[in-house]
Amino acid sequence: MLISPDGRFVFVTLQNSGEMAVFNLAAALGRGFGPGDFIGYIPLAAQPVGMSIHGSWLYVVSLTGKLAVVNLSEAEADPRRSVVTTVRPGCGLLVSSSPATARSSGSRPGKVMPCSGSALMRCGRIQSMR
Repeated sequence: MLISPDGRFVFVTLQNSGEMAVFNLAAALGRGFGPGDFIGYIPLAAQPVGMSIHGSWLYVVSLTGKLAVVNLSEAEADPRRSVVTTVRPGCGLLVSSSPATARSSGSRPGKVMPCSGSALMRCGRIQSMR
């Protein structure tokens, strides 16, 4: 379970289903938890077990080693469409999070780019450049 940085949403991995449930925590705390607080499911690889939030990204790793990169604001609004990419074990990934980094990489802020062979990245490790 992971609570969004603003405390408004909660994300719960459902290990046996390969999904993550998203709930409106602020609404649930305000009026009591009910079915209307369920936002939806984020489709993931089998057995999602670990989560981390960094800026506007939610990272979810499965027991198989696959990593899902999820757009946090999209996950709060339309969970089914929030997975930006899935990376298999051993692949590199770069998330450009600032305009300066985006310019230097020929991208835009928030763009998720594979970067195999890049000096910015060691294979299998995510680095968010600022």
